[in-house]
Amino acid sequence: MLPVAALAAVVVGVSRLVLGAHSLPEVALGAVVGLIGAIVLPLLAGPPPAALNVRRIAIVAAAIVVAFHGLHFPAEAHIRATAVRVAHMLAVCQSDDVRL
Repeated sequence: MLPVAALAAVVVGVSRLVLGAHSLPEVALGAVVGLIGAIVLPLLAGPPPAALNVRRIAIVAAAIVVAFHGLHFPAEAHIRATAVRVAHMLAVCQSDDVRL
């Protein structure tokens, strides 16, 4: 499962660079945050249940992706505003072409 997740993360990161949606430092920071989350989450969650049905989880996840594809939730505006404030505070991502 880990190699599939790593491959997906690389593909998403590269796509963000190719599309010009993020800069290399932004993608690298996202990778670091993702790695920290990948390390901490299993520690907090504990061991998986013995009867874990991976196929059912994959089907439900795919259904959620299809159902919510293209929607923008109100939280995204708050996240974007926070990212802009932090970027200005840290003096990063200051170019005119950055789209947060």
